[in-house]
This record gives sequence, C-alpha cells and structure tokens, in this order.
Amino acid sequence: MRLADIKSKSLRLADAGKVFAEFEGSYRVGNTTCTVKPIKMAFEIRWARGHGAMRFFFDHTTPNGEPVFVSEDSDRGVDRFIFQDNGYHSGKFIRADGKVFVVKQLRYGSSDLFKAPP
Repeated sequence: MRLADIKSKSLRLADAGKVFAEFEGSYRVGNTTCTVKPIKMAFEIRWARGHGAMRFFFDHTTPNGEPVFVSEDSDRGVDRFIFQDNGYHSGKFIRADGKVFVVKQLRYGSSDLFKAPP
C-alpha cells in the first residue's frame, strides 16, 4: 500500500499537522441557540426552542476545508452545519427546507475558559 492510497473521510494529509477543535458548546443559529454535546460517534443538539434532541454526524470536508455535519435523515430531509474552519467558530446552518442561518459559537464546552474568538 502506498501513502497516496491512504485516505480519510475526515482528515486529509494536508491537515495532519493541524490541531482540530471539537464540535461542542453553545452556538447562536439565526435568532435562537443550541447546545452541542459529543456522544459516542455523534453529536447531540438541543435547541433552545425545541423539545428533545437531534443527532448530527460528521459527513465530509468540502474542497475548501469546511467540515460538514448532517442530521439523521427524517421524512423532511437532513439539516446541515457547515463550518468555515476546523475550529467550529462560525459557519452556516442549512435547514432541510433550504433556509440558511448564520452560526456563531458562543461558548466552547462547559467552561468559560474556552470562549470562541470574537
């Protein structure tokens, strides 16, 4: 097997030396907020104006290096988070109906020590 044959869906060789943050914490999505918590092989999303939790999974990285997370498929389709960088500080949320919302990280994890940059 050659090194060029080794590929990963979530990590390209060009990114091997970079430090990746975790998709977790509090986020502003449009005019509401959500809390993201890693669980096993997924991410649990709880919306401020919702009931229950949604599960999102890492899907792929775009050619521009943007990580994409998708929700479990439902009868209405999938929702997507697309982040501008591997720090998960900002990006967009595309709802299954196509409506797009701006995403900004408010707080990382459960500690105020790790606030997202302004």
